[in-house]
Amino acid sequence: MQTYGYLYAMLPGLKSIHGPDFPEAVKRHNAFFNTQPYLAPTLMGINLNLEGQGRYDQISKVQPAVSNTLAAIGDTFFWATLKPLVALLCLLAVMFEAPLGIIAAMVFFNIVHFWIMIWGFHKGWQLGPEGAFKVGAAISVDKTRIVGYAIPFLCGLVLALSSWGSGSGNTVLSLVIFTASYLAMKIKLNSFIIFYGLFILVLVWSIMK
Repeated sequence: MQTYGYLYAMLPGLKSIHGPDFPEAVKRHNAFFNTQPYLAPTLMGINLNLEGQGRYDQISKVQPAVSNTLAAIGDTFFWATLKPLVALLCLLAVMFEAPLGIIAAMVFFNIVHFWIMIWGFHKGWQLGPEGAFKVGAAISVDKTRIVGYAIPFLCGLVLALSSWGSGSGNTVLSLVIFTASYLAMKIKLNSFIIFYGLFILVLVWSIMK
């Protein structure tokens, strides 16, 4: 599915570079394409850079390696870290009856991913394959882990507020869960597992009340 979207998005650039001969360039890109959607523009910029320099033989060599690397980095940053983080912020906004908080959280998420898409394309177009290193460094695993520390904090905060709001007084349990989650992340346990584990715990806790 991504292949046809990728080709369609590449057409203006290929037409600009090759003019009437762009159909020949399209054939070079009519291959399997799959990567993290928000990082696809980075790869597009890289390929257009190679097209502009006439380094056609490198496209088929660079694309598979770069697309797989960007997919791994992007999935970790966006799907396993940023989305759970925004979901927790929206949940807190609901608990505080602040609909503007939901809007702010969604605006924040879209600003981040649109910025990565635009900036990534620019770096790919400007630097070629080296642009992937710039983008990868911006959302590296180490930086993602730092952002991910907010997930157990917000999970603990949600559970604490849930206890306080229900009058159960089990805020100590919530703080214990937060501490355990933080320690789990320190030993490099996937934040995705932590978020959804605590999400299930909240559901079970609510049912048992």
